[in-house]
Amino acid sequence: MKIEHSIEIDQPPSVVYDFMMDPENLPLWLTNFVRMEHISGEEGEPGSVSRHIYDEKGRQIEMIETVLTNVENEEMTASYTSDHFDMNIYNYLQPSGEKSTKLKVVTEMEMKGFFMKLIGGLFKGQTEKRLKEDLEKLKDAIEELTEIEGD
Repeated sequence: MKIEHSIEIDQPPSVVYDFMMDPENLPLWLTNFVRMEHISGEEGEPGSVSRHIYDEKGRQIEMIETVLTNVENEEMTASYTSDHFDMNIYNYLQPSGEKSTKLKVVTEMEMKGFFMKLIGGLFKGQTEKRLKEDLEKLKDAIEELTEIEGD
């Protein structure tokens, strides 16, 4: 299953990149995010590993993140594994005008096990909706935070 979504953020790529790379900002824009625990490697660098915990309807879901690529202000890619699926997330940042960024996110997900593969189609719509909502929250958080800092 592959999902893509893009959004324009009224800040340059350097601001968007820095915001996205700061683990303390994750709860501001990732739905149901609880915490991240660094496991190994240099945080944010290719090969680094972290545990991400989410609360899904009262149940804690754990995913292990491995950073695949990280090109400052341009691209961040990571793989995630869980009991139910494997997923790669590609984040691409491009300048858009003088002080704006086009952020494109591509998510590729593969369900594990017969049951998950059977109901996987149901997750596509939910995953698309969540990605759009999370990117809107990211845009709002970045634009509001930078307005506050600029005052």
